[in-house]
Amino acid sequence: MPAALVRVCATLPTDFISFEYPAGGPAWWYDIVDDPPSPIVENGRIKLWDRPGTDVEIVPERAARYLSPEDAGFFHGSGMAGERFAMQPSAFFALLLFVGVNLLAALSGATFRPDDWYRRLVKPAWQPPDRLFGPVWSVLYLANAIAGWLVWRKTGLGLPILAYLASLALNAGWSFLFFGLRSIGGALCWILLLWLSILFQILLFWPVSEPAGMLLLPYLAWVTFATALNAELWRLNRWPVAANERARSANHDQH
Repeated sequence: MPAALVRVCATLPTDFISFEYPAGGPAWWYDIVDDPPSPIVENGRIKLWDRPGTDVEIVPERAARYLSPEDAGFFHGSGMAGERFAMQPSAFFALLLFVGVNLLAALSGATFRPDDWYRRLVKPAWQPPDRLFGPVWSVLYLANAIAGWLVWRKTGLGLPILAYLASLALNAGWSFLFFGLRSIGGALCWILLLWLSILFQILLFWPVSEPAGMLLLPYLAWVTFATALNAELWRLNRWPVAANERARSANHDQH
């Protein structure tokens, strides 16, 4: 098989990088490329979207198995050994964008914060101290940013990333409902939607990037806990008179 089977042979049109492949099928592609993005197979070529974040790294030792003897030194002699076709913007800049999107979602929590109304609510004994929530969410937002970036590098702006952005929008809306509108029941319905969106996000991310899916597991666990806490706050405070009596009783016990 000639070296042209694995070299970049054309850009058709400018939004594609095209590779030729043998008549037997494109299975070799998954052998010679580390962590390969899914290609489009068409007219004897493997085509990749030339999108920001699409990286292709050819492993010369594996690729050599598909070359004829006269072409065996193709990669080492052409400067293509281990070459990465990295699109713009740079991967680092893209990661910063994902961190920034998560910071935008976090701004809702920074804007709508616990106030006197919240402090007067009856709370379960197992609720953690308020000072714990900020550090936990900071770690989770960073993990979510990395997870989104990992998937985006392979899929671009596809269904997984659209689901990711929708989930972040749900995340941002909870603080407004709970602390802004003081709607505990509304916030409970909202966080249930958020929980489902994170689960859907994991199901979409995992086949694309297992590390990305794993990064979201602590996020899902924390939102599961937050959902249970929201539900308990709603149960304890849904009847204002009874809630006030419980609050007075709790204050009396503390004294």
